[in-house]
Amino acid sequence: MNNQEQEINEGMALSGPELGDVTDPDRIVGGKPASYWVQYVKDKTKAQKEQRFQLEKGWFQNLCMYKGLHYYSWNDEARALREPRTPAYRVKIVCNYTLASSEIAMAKLLKNPPRSSVRATNASNEAMAKAKLAEQDLQYRYRQLKMANKRRDAIKWAVVCGTGFLKHIWNPHIGQMWTEPVEPMFSSGQTEEEKFYFMGDQEVVVCSPFEVECDEPNTSDIEACGWVRHKQIASLEKVRGEHPEFEDLLKAETDYDKDNVVDTRFLGMVDTVSMRPQKLDDKIVKMELWQRAWSLSKKERAKFPRGRRILIAGDQLLEFGTGPNDEIDIPFVKYDFIVPPGQFWGMGIPDLMTGLNKAYNRMYSKLLENIALHCAPKWVASKGAGLGQHAIDSEPAEVIEHNDGTPPPTQTNPPNLVGTGFFEGMRTNLEAQKDVTGLQDVSRGTAPASASGVALTQLEEADATRLGIVVRAMELAEGESGTMILKLDKQFVIEPRMIDIQGKGGWVDPQEFTGMQLDSTMVEVEAGSGLPTSKATTRAMVMEAWSQGILPKDKPEVAIKLLDMGVPDGLVRENFADAELADEENRHMKNGVPQQVMPWYDDDVHIARHDLERKQGDFLSLDPQIQQLFEQHDQDHKANKKRKQQEAMAEQAAMQPPMPQGQPGAPGQQPPAQAPAPPA
Repeated sequence: MNNQEQEINEGMALSGPELGDVTDPDRIVGGKPASYWVQYVKDKTKAQKEQRFQLEKGWFQNLCMYKGLHYYSWNDEARALREPRTPAYRVKIVCNYTLASSEIAMAKLLKNPPRSSVRATNASNEAMAKAKLAEQDLQYRYRQLKMANKRRDAIKWAVVCGTGFLKHIWNPHIGQMWTEPVEPMFSSGQTEEEKFYFMGDQEVVVCSPFEVECDEPNTSDIEACGWVRHKQIASLEKVRGEHPEFEDLLKAETDYDKDNVVDTRFLGMVDTVSMRPQKLDDKIVKMELWQRAWSLSKKERAKFPRGRRILIAGDQLLEFGTGPNDEIDIPFVKYDFIVPPGQFWGMGIPDLMTGLNKAYNRMYSKLLENIALHCAPKWVASKGAGLGQHAIDSEPAEVIEHNDGTPPPTQTNPPNLVGTGFFEGMRTNLEAQKDVTGLQDVSRGTAPASASGVALTQLEEADATRLGIVVRAMELAEGESGTMILKLDKQFVIEPRMIDIQGKGGWVDPQEFTGMQLDSTMVEVEAGSGLPTSKATTRAMVMEAWSQGILPKDKPEVAIKLLDMGVPDGLVRENFADAELADEENRHMKNGVPQQVMPWYDDDVHIARHDLERKQGDFLSLDPQIQQLFEQHDQDHKANKKRKQQEAMAEQAAMQPPMPQGQPGAPGQQPPAQAPAPPA
């Protein structure tokens, strides 16, 4: 690791004024006591306390609906979620359509990962080659950071609570670690200790809406926020490990009562139902405030032209200074489901369905209670009848005795719900739930099985119309996320690192990489690429195109690839073996390794794959000797193809039967001379 990278990883948190002696309670940081900045971060959202409380109350209720706790409601007096007390005979059935609809929406949003590309800075071959390298680095980071899982969790928060976040940071305390000997103060010939270093690496954190607070402008765009505060429960051991100089000063949190839990708004600290604080063994509250330069005062802006970052844990100021990222002011990417106009926080599926789903549960519960009343109706008996509490039960042919002179017990007639439009009301409720969520039958797998591929496509397009707005917003968020990944690599990956480049044939090629190789970091996502599509619909359309002759019937591999059926072993795999082999040859030749043409190769497939590789934007920027290697290999394939054609023609001629002797045209026979014409 060179000196520049060491300075970044050791000093990035102190890019502003030095923290000074951390053991001094009166130390001055940024011209003010450290305790001032601790309270400054804690009080940043004090003015939003009541508004924030109303938001989080709704998020807790949404989580209750998602988890099936449909009979819980918020108690303002107790500031907690409570289930009202009801008699034991009361039926409280739960049909959790909110959960089902949320999972369907998530499945549709996650079905097709958006297709990303890196925009080249210009049309030159060199810029195109660097853009392709950036795409390869992005693909490596997606796998290494497990971005599929992170994206899933952020979208789940968006679907349930309306908004979720991804936080992209460079963590100097993780990554590859090594040691360097420390020279002793006195020359003794022995090394007394070693110092540990981390190379640092990217980290992506999924943040719930409970953890993120901002100045909430009248816009849904996080870029318009002047500051964002990330508040989380962290492991005390981890925080001490990252900041060893504060090890003796950091203490576990212990003073959390009911009101304080509501004020701190930590989903991870509270029980969703009772709102009781959970036991916080070895945990500490960690707050990180990110401020854009334009949100600071004129004097502060001159000192922090790239914005300011303040990190506290408990009552200790851990880091203070300029934000570590050169091109990222606030490292959060916002995922929304439905955003009302002029609001920062979104709405989730439970916001749309809570009333209808609860009404359906009440109707269903009343129906079951009514059935129970008809199976075991109530009895009316005089007080003097002498009947005990258990004198009447459901035993067949039971004899019920009562005292002489009293009216006999009679059964009441409970109201009959059947036939009064009750079931129609339940069906209407279910249809209304589909309408408000936009998830119709085709999303739930109940589309007509006999529909053609075109008909299914039309149904899917109609069903995805509403989700199209959500998908496009999430595609833009994906582009922002990818851009942050590349910007962090460009700034912090100084020493060469190995990244795995995955090729078209599935091979993985480790290559050295540094951020200096990156030029463009602008990631664009193809519009509509994240929209859900049905494999069954696609296959039906492919089969229709095949039957109509639109697809070439002499090349079944084209249809097989469009059907997305994979490549099974056996005959079908033979159609793709040469293409995979040609891709492997391309990889070796780009590394300067000549490839031999074998007689059994399908030369047409190989030539087509090699020509496709040479049409890529980065090919012309390769070494001329490598370009000549491709050209020679292409000529070898053409010569191999010509040789096989000549051998086939010779073999065909050899297989023709010989002509019989004595017949014209027979081998070795000369045609007979014509007799002279007779004299006239």
